[in-house]
Amino acid sequence: RMFFFNLLQNCPGLVEDFQYPDLGVKFFKKLPVLFVGGEGAKVVMHYDMDLANNFHFNFAGSKRVILYPPDQTGLLYKVPYSIVSMEIIDMDDPDFNRYPALAKAKGFETRLNHGDALYIPSHWWHFIKYETPSLSLTLRSLPKSPKKIAEVLNNLLFVRNYDNLMRKLKGQKWIDHKNRLAIRRTHKNAGLD
Repeated sequence: RMFFFNLLQNCPGLVEDFQYPDLGVKFFKKLPVLFVGGEGAKVVMHYDMDLANNFHFNFAGSKRVILYPPDQTGLLYKVPYSIVSMEIIDMDDPDFNRYPALAKAKGFETRLNHGDALYIPSHWWHFIKYETPSLSLTLRSLPKSPKKIAEVLNNLLFVRNYDNLMRKLKGQKWIDHKNRLAIRRTHKNAGLD
């Protein structure tokens, strides 16, 4: 799987092959990104660190996409100091006995085929499974509200760096600690403790 392939940086000539659509938003034109995946590849449940509004255009293949709005975060086993759910959870076929809060989460599911586009709002969680080899382009519109900009800066400057430091210092113990916290917090949010 090729994830978040920066077109401008790696293949600047390809930028001439598409135009930004007029959708009433201002796109972040310095970061058009490609996503390429083989059959069965999965993208862990996450929201984007930069809290961008994403416009995901599927050019080839088929993908299954599961989306959750931000108000479902407390039920998704969010790992502390990260933007992901527990990676051990198979969102394609979740074990509701082991992760019962997921059964309470209210989300949306769709399939993207050739020519389809999907709008993923800022801060929305998304899981993607490549059902066939697929190629997509995502255009991003960055947040403008001061609150979201502050959260983006926190994600980029503190959260990511702190987590990376702790992974270096503690290794697997840090990951196990965060996963235990994710389970404890999620079960408390779901009234399962």
